[in-house]
Amino acid sequence: MMSQENATKFIIKVQTDESLRLRVSALGQDLESLRKLAARYGFEFSAQDFQTSIKQHYQLLIRSASAT
Repeated sequence: MMSQENATKFIIKVQTDESLRLRVSALGQDLESLRKLAARYGFEFSAQDFQTSIKQHYQLLIRSASAT
């Protein structure tokens, strides 16, 4: 569970930090490099936890958009 929480916190960090967002964008679909970058920022998580967090975060964004 902690790993998924870290993945979610990293997603939020990427959204609020433009330089980090650019670095993540440059990685493309390379999940292992993304995990290494996240670890440098103190966020450690498994690939599966990251994918789960992305799905949950996306669903929240969709709900928020449809509520407005």
